[in-house]
Amino acid sequence: MLLLMQPFGQVPVFEDENVKLFESRAITQYIAYLHSARGTQLLSLESEETLATLTMWMEIEAHQFDPFASRLTWEQVIKPLYGLETDHTVVKENEAGLEQVLNVYEKRLGESRFLACNTFTLVDLHHLPNIQYLLETPTKGLLENRPRVRMWVDEITSKNRRHLLSFHQFLQDIIQNL
Repeated sequence: MLLLMQPFGQVPVFEDENVKLFESRAITQYIAYLHSARGTQLLSLESEETLATLTMWMEIEAHQFDPFASRLTWEQVIKPLYGLETDHTVVKENEAGLEQVLNVYEKRLGESRFLACNTFTLVDLHHLPNIQYLLETPTKGLLENRPRVRMWVDEITSKNRRHLLSFHQFLQDIIQNL
């Protein structure tokens, strides 16, 4: 059944009438757009420029930040949960890559309160899962030793506590109304 909904046989899968989505970033984008009149505005749709900037930073998160952060999360958080040994060479290599990304973030956060614009958006939300894990590892130093990145991380993780509760309720409301 899952293969009928998702050709790669993975979760998440989302269906809303004729819309069938199976990538988490696409799902969150669809939900944020569809329900943009409610709650936190996770898509910055004021102008073509802000939409383009938001899209660019979503791509940066997916293709620059996430590969390094996901490997670091796998090595330092997930593998130990399964009794597997952390490969410290992999950690070191991915920390070097993540450092380069965070240097770009530090510069950007000197120009904008959040990565895409001056408000919390899907860009920030998409960073949260890996950041939450990395804050519990030695890699957290990479997030903490850049003042603007540290402020951003503090803000989005505190927003996370507030907004995820309302986002969770928001998703529950949507599911109940399907």
